[in-house]
Amino acid sequence: AEFWMGWNPSENRQTWAGVQPSTYKMLDPNRDAYQIALQRMPNTLIVLRNWSFDDNNGDRWNELMANPTAAGNKIVDDWIAKCDELGVDYSRTICMLWNEPHEWEGDAAKRNLTTATLAAMRRRKKLRPQMGLLLINLGVGWPGNHDTATVHDTPPDWTPYEAVRQEMLIDKIDFLGMHEYWMKEGPRANLGWLAGRIAKCPWQVPIVIGEAAFSGAVGKPQGSVPTPLQGWAVSGLTAEQYMAQLIAYNDICRADPRIIGWQVYLCDYA
Repeated sequence: AEFWMGWNPSENRQTWAGVQPSTYKMLDPNRDAYQIALQRMPNTLIVLRNWSFDDNNGDRWNELMANPTAAGNKIVDDWIAKCDELGVDYSRTICMLWNEPHEWEGDAAKRNLTTATLAAMRRRKKLRPQMGLLLINLGVGWPGNHDTATVHDTPPDWTPYEAVRQEMLIDKIDFLGMHEYWMKEGPRANLGWLAGRIAKCPWQVPIVIGEAAFSGAVGKPQGSVPTPLQGWAVSGLTAEQYMAQLIAYNDICRADPRIIGWQVYLCDYA
């Protein structure tokens, strides 16, 4: 799970012994929370995300577009400092680089993302060769396709990131990250294009789905659904219906042996 709302593991110590997910994502972690997770979930891969490193209201993306190599080097430097602060066990922890890069901005965005990612991987290799990274982390519906007026359902195009795949195969410690969301009909509606899109990725690498959930904005025109109206409850799903969707998505992920784990974006914004 990814807990976005300040959930404090130190207040839930008694429940942790029974919680052993394959992956566990921590947003803006502090040392106490991280060390408790490390202790209480000995078989769990911990995924670290820091909003100021990977997003900060778009500042990180603007830096990446302006100077991708410098942006890649900086985010690894930031993560090294944070990992030192947390006392990270690199054998059980990976660090997320970018949050939903703007592939829709075109070829320059793809080139710069690849350049920045490779810079991050190579600087990591020089300074902290044991540090695993969660790479790419595209949002729902990406990477894009090459449909035309007469040719439909062409596969997602992963070729702009081929150099990243090659580096992953050399290092063997990094994970491909993706985000997948679905409509009210559930994750099996448009399977392979919304939820399950990662199945169309040809890369034989370990995968972590960094966010997955229902979203009332999916399938609607961009910006047409205000954030407070995008959650499951306000959209008319019952808790039982939404749990059934999460179980169905879990089954989809279990069918792909590359997927190590996934994080539910559980918030109902309202």
